[in-house]
Amino acid sequence: MRLLAIGMLMLTVAGCGGPDSAAETTAPSEPSTTDRTLPEKPLPNPVAPEEDPSPVTGEVPVDLIEAILADAIDRTGVSAGDFVEARSEQVVWNDGSLGCGEPGQLYTQALVEGYWVVLESGETRLDYRATADGSFRLCEQASSGI
Repeated sequence: MRLLAIGMLMLTVAGCGGPDSAAETTAPSEPSTTDRTLPEKPLPNPVAPEEDPSPVTGEVPVDLIEAILADAIDRTGVSAGDFVEARSEQVVWNDGSLGCGEPGQLYTQALVEGYWVVLESGETRLDYRATADGSFRLCEQASSGI
């Protein structure tokens, strides 16, 4: 009985094909449905604040900069002319925390297109994180080594 079971197992395995089987040597005539095309416009590389020490400016829409500047003025009382854009760039965040996660919070685990804006005035440094749709928040626990 045992030999019969082993023999049937060997026939089953042999029927699945090996390196010489037609299934492995025949190339598909059309691309697989799992093939993906690249996006027309490549996304910026995902960043984490501590990984990108070289600030960029000028990549954030003007209306978003104005909204962030208004928030900075409300928070600090500093006039608009006293703020300098230390960073204003388009980024792709690694997840929904926008590179500024808070303990105990859950975030989308997907790349998020957005912006990174840092405003400075004297000793005041405000680090804002935004999504592509224009929602933003102040990242209060941002590392000083941005």
